[in-house]
Amino acid sequence: MATIDFPNSPTVGQIFTAGNSSYRWTGTAWVSNNLGQIDWDDVANKPASFTPSAHAASHAAGGSDPITIAPSQVSGVTISNKTAAYELVLGDRSSLIQTDGTFSITVPASTVPVGTRVDFVNIGTGTITFAGSGALTIQSKGNKVSLAEQYAAATLFFTSSTTALLVGDLT
Repeated sequence: MATIDFPNSPTVGQIFTAGNSSYRWTGTAWVSNNLGQIDWDDVANKPASFTPSAHAASHAAGGSDPITIAPSQVSGVTISNKTAAYELVLGDRSSLIQTDGTFSITVPASTVPVGTRVDFVNIGTGTITFAGSGALTIQSKGNKVSLAEQYAAATLFFTSSTTALLVGDLT
C-alpha cells in the first residue's frame, strides 16, 4: 500500500484528497470518506460476537413502546348482511355490507374514521338508497345515491368527518 503524506496541521473537518481517495480530519485522526469494500479482517476493535438486542419484548402489549396496528391495516374483510333500513356504525369500517331488499342506508357524520371505507353490494333485486344524516354530505357523480340492480356495488370513502364520497354502480 502506498504511503499518504497527510498535512501536518489540519483543521477539524478539513478534507484531504490523495489520488481517488479523500479523507476528513476529525480532530484526532484522518478518516476515509470512501465507503468502498472493507475486508472484515481489516476492521480494528470489532467485538468477538454480536449478541442480539432484547428490545423487541418492549413492543408487546403492555410494553414500554407497544406496536399498534390500525384496523385498516389488517387484511381480511368483515362481511355482514342487511335486509332492512340500517344506520352505519363504527364497526362497519373497512367491511363489506351485502344488502337484500328495498331500504335506506343512513350515514351519520363522524361514524367512520377519515381515510377509511365501507363497501356495499346489492345481492337482491331491491333498491338500496344512501342518505347522509346530520352534518354528513354524500358526494357522488351526478348526485346518484342508489344501488338499483342485483349485484350492483358501491364504496363509501370517508374524506372528512362530514363528507363521504360514494362511487360505484349507482342510479
